[in-house]
Amino acid sequence: MHLQHQSCPARLSDDTATLCELQVTPPLPYCAHHYREYCTLQEKARAAGREGDTVKELTDRRAADGLDTYTTLREIKTAREVAELYRGALDRQLEVGNELRVRFVCANASETQDELEARRDGATALIRKIAERERVLGMEEKARSAAIELRSILSVPHKPFSCTESPESATVSTSSGRQCPTIKLTSQRCTQMLDAEQRLCMMHIVTHASISIFVRSSWNDMEASRVKVAQVEVGKGSMSNDAKAANGYIMKVNDVVEELQRHQETYSCRAPAVHDALVGDLRKRMVAAMLVLGELKGSQEYHLALRQGHVEVWASENLASVIKEGNFAGDVATGAIVGAGLCAVFGGPVTIGAFVGGAALWARHAAGKNKSM
Repeated sequence: MHLQHQSCPARLSDDTATLCELQVTPPLPYCAHHYREYCTLQEKARAAGREGDTVKELTDRRAADGLDTYTTLREIKTAREVAELYRGALDRQLEVGNELRVRFVCANASETQDELEARRDGATALIRKIAERERVLGMEEKARSAAIELRSILSVPHKPFSCTESPESATVSTSSGRQCPTIKLTSQRCTQMLDAEQRLCMMHIVTHASISIFVRSSWNDMEASRVKVAQVEVGKGSMSNDAKAANGYIMKVNDVVEELQRHQETYSCRAPAVHDALVGDLRKRMVAAMLVLGELKGSQEYHLALRQGHVEVWASENLASVIKEGNFAGDVATGAIVGAGLCAVFGGPVTIGAFVGGAALWARHAAGKNKSM
């Protein structure tokens, strides 16, 4: 009995309809060459299937848990890598299955391809969601790093207070016959004329010195308060005490800023650019303290601003309300503090004379609002 030989049904490549012309030796379905190739492709498909099955459970679990459970970039990157491994295994299965279907006319390959394509589409959608979550976490991490960098200014001590009258801090003419630059409480300029090398008239030299004592005292209080805020570690201390320290520092810095503004307006001690830089640094420190306060309280608005990268804007916008609350609490005691402070400095009641201008100016510095006194 003679075996009937037939031509190998395998196609020569996946982009042509040309069939192999070699004879098949039963029971092999293809010629020896194409049978080896067929077996190799089948093994590749099985290997890709085993790899896909290994990571499929992990991928499905991540999809079921919800991506919001991932709160760090490290976790979400791991989830993305697992999902990409799964999709890569499905891609290889599909590629091999397509070659088997086209070149070796495997009928069951088409049915398997449909299932694999559906699974790959699901993996692709999951990767897209993971990428979005990773983008959000990346923004949060970037914003958090920026907030930490901004907060680092709180660890830098304030430079010692100085109110120099040198040419470097204010433009001083050496010619005589100049008018004293001091702006009085009536918003009018002092009418006293100055001698050469004199920046202020004699009375305002005295008042300037007396007021500078109080500004320096406020400055030192602000520095002491900064030390407390710089030591705050969120989650490691008393939240109420730490929040109180942050609030206190914000109010002290705000007081100093207001005092410096009024001092500059009255005596013009610093060049405008130098004064603006000093005030800008202090306001930046207030914003940094607001970030500490926001992290301590953990409000939804704060975390939303953090996620969106607008935490500095949030701090600036909410700073006014913190200052307003602090001012309301402090206004009641302002008069008593001013009187007690003046008595402590001068050793008794302030008399009418050389110190009256300084006392009145300091009252305006401390109260800040009543210019009719």
